[in-house]
Amino acid sequence: MLFHESHVLGGSLSVVRVLDYLASYGWTISGWFPGRGPLLAESTGALTRQGVREKPIAFSVAGWRRPPGAGARLRRTPGYLRVLRQWLLDVRPDVVHANSLLMLPEATVARALGLPVVVQVHELPSSGRKRDVTLRWAAAVADVLIGVSTPVSDMLRERAGRTPVLTVHNGVHSPSRAQTPPTTANSSWGASAT
Repeated sequence: MLFHESHVLGGSLSVVRVLDYLASYGWTISGWFPGRGPLLAESTGALTRQGVREKPIAFSVAGWRRPPGAGARLRRTPGYLRVLRQWLLDVRPDVVHANSLLMLPEATVARALGLPVVVQVHELPSSGRKRDVTLRWAAAVADVLIGVSTPVSDMLRERAGRTPVLTVHNGVHSPSRAQTPPTTANSSWGASAT
């Protein structure tokens, strides 16, 4: 699991809430975090392994300019990606779940290692060149794209090409209606971590 934030917020919280449920089916889950924060502690018991490194990569001009500045961020990026690559080699996951478009650099490293990649998208970025390039990048890296709502999935389909797009609403079925997690790539399941 490639978490896009280190705080206990929306998209990451929806994933943390299903970790114990997935573990009850025998799944082992490891998590990569772009820095230390409350999410790391919140997910400790549910994750087999955790990788942590402060993420220097930003996604806007303002983000690159934030301290320590664009130059330092650029110099730190190769080291960050090398540490992630080594962590993925050590963990050797069966599938890598990137929990946001913000995790595309990390998903690209996983893809370069030959690992299957799922990119979950819960953002609805404004239309424009940046969104188009980002969605094409996501489709090129992912084996499957997951939108958390019909509008998000519709946006993904516009740029997905041959990459399958599934809609998986956040949440977990109540135990009385719980389903067995899918065993094939063509299955869908009502949880945010597939």
